[in-house]
Amino acid sequence: MSLSDTPIERPVAVDVSVVVPTFNRRDQLFQVLNALGRQITSRGDEGSFSFEVVVVSDGSTDGTPEAVDSWDSPYPLHFIQQ
Repeated sequence: MSLSDTPIERPVAVDVSVVVPTFNRRDQLFQVLNALGRQITSRGDEGSFSFEVVVVSDGSTDGTPEAVDSWDSPYPLHFIQQ
């Protein structure tokens, strides 16, 4: 089952959902996804917070779905293909 076939499930609450819309911008999308992976998720003395990323592709034909599906994400990642 690919990421695009998987419904978004939220068994664990997250503090932040980052929604990234895209259309035929695979290389730029991965710059964003990699930058998100380098974020420090700390609240100082309060501990850490969690985030998820939801990528919404508006019919991309540049290999975006396949690239996202094969990417090893360091955070919860959901992919929606319109």
